[in-house]
Amino acid sequence: MIGLWLRDRALGRAQVGYAVMPRARGQGVATDALRALVPFAWTLPELHRLELHVEPWNIASASAATSAGFAVEGLLRGYLEIGGRRRDLMSYARIRDVPSGTEAPHPASLGGA
Repeated sequence: MIGLWLRDRALGRAQVGYAVMPRARGQGVATDALRALVPFAWTLPELHRLELHVEPWNIASASAATSAGFAVEGLLRGYLEIGGRRRDLMSYARIRDVPSGTEAPHPASLGGA
C-alpha cells in the first residue's frame, strides 16, 4: 500500500507513506511503488517537494527510500507519538527538477561556527 497525502499541496509539498505486508517484504515492492508514485506526483504542477519519514531502525524502508531517489535530510527527534511513546524519525525528500541521487551538502561540510 502506498499513499500520497496532499494536505500541504498549497505549500508545494506532499507526504508519502507506504506499508508492505510481511510476506512481500524483501522483494523490492516498496521501491517499485515509490518509483511509480513519483512520476504521478510530478503531474501535479504545484508540487515541488515529496517528503517521507522512516523510523531509524527500519533499514529496509530507508533502503527503499534511497533506492527510489529520496535523499536523507536528517533526524527529527521526538517527531511523532507511536504506541504512546515519542519516536525519532528520519526525514527523506525528493525535490522536483533535482536529479535523483543529488543531495544538498551536509551542513557540517559547509564550515562556519
